[in-house]
Amino acid sequence: MRYYMSNHPHHGPCKKKLGINFTRVFDILAYQREKYPNAKALSSRVDHQWKSYSIYQIQDRIDHVSAWLMAKELTKGDHVVLVPEAGSPEWMILDFACQQIGVISVILYPTLKATEVKRILSEVDTKFVLRYHRFV
Repeated sequence: MRYYMSNHPHHGPCKKKLGINFTRVFDILAYQREKYPNAKALSSRVDHQWKSYSIYQIQDRIDHVSAWLMAKELTKGDHVVLVPEAGSPEWMILDFACQQIGVISVILYPTLKATEVKRILSEVDTKFVLRYHRFV
C-alpha cells in the first residue's frame, strides 16, 4: 500500500493510505476504469476540434496496438524506437501498448540533434521504428 503525507488542520502532519498499489504505469488504466469510468478520460485537439476518448476506448486501442505489435513478432525485452508527437493520445496509447507486452520504448524526440539520434540508435538493438502519424 502506498502512502502520502497530509497536513491535517487539527492534528498536524499524518500519513494517509493512497489506496493504490501500482507496479506498472499502465496499471493506472484499470484503476481509472474502476474508479472514474469517464466518457472523456483523455482529450486532444485534432484539426482544430476536440477529440475525446473514454477509458474503455483507450484500453481497447492499447489492446489492439499490443496485438499488432505482437503480430510483428515483437516480444518482451525487444526495443522499439518511437518518434512521437509529444502529448498526443496516440503516443500515449502506443507507449502503453509497448509496456503492456514488455517491449521497451526508446523515445526519439523530433527536437533531438542528428548526432544525438545517431548516438542513441548506436546504443540500442532496435527491432522496429514507429513515427507518429495518426495510426490509432
